[in-house]
Amino acid sequence: MNPNSLPEPGQLVVVRDRPFVVVDVNASGLPSPATVQEGVKKYHLVSLSSVEDEGLGEELSVIWELAQVSLLGANFANFRGFSAREAA
Repeated sequence: MNPNSLPEPGQLVVVRDRPFVVVDVNASGLPSPATVQEGVKKYHLVSLSSVEDEGLGEELSVIWELAQVSLLGANFANFRGFSAREAA
Protein backbone atom coordinates (compact mmCIF):
# COMPACT_ATOMS: atom_id res chain seq x y z
CA MET A 1 0.00 0.00 0.00
CA ASN A 2 1.33 3.42 -0.94
CA PRO A 3 1.84 5.57 2.20
CA ASN A 4 1.25 8.69 0.06
CA SER A 5 -2.24 7.59 -0.96
CA LEU A 6 -5.27 9.03 0.79
CA PRO A 7 -6.99 6.95 3.45
CA GLU A 8 -10.67 6.07 3.30
CA PRO A 9 -13.24 6.38 6.10
CA GLY A 10 -13.05 3.30 8.28
CA GLN A 11 -9.40 2.63 7.50
CA LEU A 12 -6.99 2.02 10.36
CA VAL A 13 -3.95 4.32 10.47
CA VAL A 14 -1.14 5.11 12.89
CA VAL A 15 -0.49 8.79 13.64
CA ARG A 16 2.00 9.92 16.28
CA ASP A 17 2.58 6.27 17.18
CA ARG A 18 -1.09 5.78 18.10
CA PRO A 19 -3.81 3.83 16.25
CA PHE A 20 -6.79 5.74 14.84
CA VAL A 21 -9.67 4.97 12.52
CA VAL A 22 -10.34 7.46 9.72
CA VAL A 23 -13.67 9.23 10.18
CA ASP A 24 -13.64 11.70 7.28
CA VAL A 25 -11.38 13.01 4.49
CA ASN A 26 -11.86 16.54 3.10
CA ALA A 27 -9.88 18.13 0.27
CA SER A 28 -8.86 21.75 0.69
CA GLY A 29 -11.42 24.09 -0.81
CA LEU A 30 -8.95 26.93 -1.16
CA PRO A 31 -8.08 28.00 -4.68
CA SER A 32 -4.47 27.50 -5.69
CA PRO A 33 -2.45 30.73 -5.66
CA ALA A 34 -1.47 32.04 -9.08
CA THR A 35 2.17 31.39 -8.20
CA VAL A 36 1.57 27.66 -7.76
CA GLN A 37 1.93 25.55 -10.88
CA GLU A 38 -0.87 23.39 -12.24
CA GLY A 39 -0.78 19.79 -11.08
CA VAL A 40 0.25 20.55 -7.51
CA LYS A 41 -1.87 18.32 -5.33
CA LYS A 42 -4.24 19.71 -2.74
CA TYR A 43 -3.90 19.11 0.95
CA HIS A 44 -6.47 16.97 2.75
CA LEU A 45 -7.82 17.37 6.26
CA VAL A 46 -8.30 13.91 7.74
CA SER A 47 -10.49 13.48 10.82
CA LEU A 48 -9.52 10.57 13.06
CA SER A 49 -10.91 8.78 16.11
CA SER A 50 -8.64 6.91 18.51
CA VAL A 51 -9.08 3.16 18.91
CA GLU A 52 -6.53 2.92 21.72
CA ASP A 53 -7.88 1.71 25.08
CA GLU A 54 -6.59 4.74 26.98
CA GLY A 55 -7.80 7.22 24.36
CA LEU A 56 -10.89 5.54 22.95
CA GLY A 57 -12.98 8.13 21.15
CA GLU A 58 -10.39 10.91 21.26
CA GLU A 59 -10.50 12.91 18.06
CA LEU A 60 -7.62 14.27 16.02
CA SER A 61 -7.51 16.15 12.71
CA VAL A 62 -4.35 16.21 10.61
CA ILE A 63 -3.28 17.54 7.25
CA TRP A 64 -2.58 14.19 5.63
CA GLU A 65 0.23 15.28 3.33
CA LEU A 66 2.14 16.86 6.25
CA ALA A 67 1.54 14.26 8.95
CA GLN A 68 3.84 11.33 9.60
CA VAL A 69 1.43 8.45 9.20
CA SER A 70 1.32 4.75 8.48
CA LEU A 71 -1.57 3.08 6.68
CA LEU A 72 -2.38 -0.29 8.17
CA GLY A 73 -4.77 -1.22 5.41
CA ALA A 74 -7.55 -2.66 7.53
CA ASN A 75 -10.92 -1.08 6.83
CA PHE A 76 -13.62 -1.32 9.47
CA ALA A 77 -16.29 0.80 7.75
CA ASN A 78 -18.54 -2.22 7.08
CA PHE A 79 -17.57 -4.32 10.08
CA ARG A 80 -20.81 -5.32 11.86
CA GLY A 81 -22.64 -2.27 10.60
CA PHE A 82 -20.01 0.15 11.86
CA SER A 83 -20.37 3.60 10.37
CA ALA A 84 -17.26 5.76 10.21
CA ARG A 85 -19.42 8.77 11.15
CA GLU A 86 -20.49 6.99 14.39
CA ALA A 87 -16.86 6.92 15.51
CA ALA A 88 -16.90 10.68 16.01
